[in-house]
Amino acid sequence: MDKASRLKPDLIILDIGMPKVDGYTFVRGIKADQSLSVIPIIVLTGRGDKMKDLFLQEGVKEYILKPFETKELVDKIKRMM
Repeated sequence: MDKASRLKPDLIILDIGMPKVDGYTFVRGIKADQSLSVIPIIVLTGRGDKMKDLFLQEGVKEYILKPFETKELVDKIKRMM
């Protein structure tokens, strides 16, 4: 969160399973901060579609199930940029 606040990236790609905070909590924090809430997010997960609806409710428009092809990620990045 601190790094996103400092750098204001054009796009965030994150995994649901992260060491210090889970992806869902991270997304909620980003979306709660007005200066960061407009940053598009792509979520990567190996947990299947179970959490997809939760992320959609939080405003995440792109979601990729692992394993994935590089082309799929690149295509989603292009669409979002």
